[in-house]
Amino acid sequence: MCRLTRQPLRTRIRTDVVGRIDQFQTPQEVLATEGGFQRLLPIRSAAEYLGVSRATVERLVYRGELPIVKVAGSTRYDVEDLDGYIDSNRRRIRKRSA
Repeated sequence: MCRLTRQPLRTRIRTDVVGRIDQFQTPQEVLATEGGFQRLLPIRSAAEYLGVSRATVERLVYRGELPIVKVAGSTRYDVEDLDGYIDSNRRRIRKRSA
């Protein structure tokens, strides 16, 4: 019996991307495979990936904190840009001294 686990979208996408990049030489080859991963995500998926609302993603774009990619008039969000945003906003919690 197979047991399914629910992973966050970010983990599933990152696992898929890393697995495919290991198989191929270039990102272009990864994108050329049919039924492959999505490097460019629509706003709903980008919001889910970051764990925020669509309005928050739109606000980040408006502030210039999150870049967008326009494809045939459609706005998309690059997974690497989303990861970069996460990395740049990572904070360490400092312990309070008494």
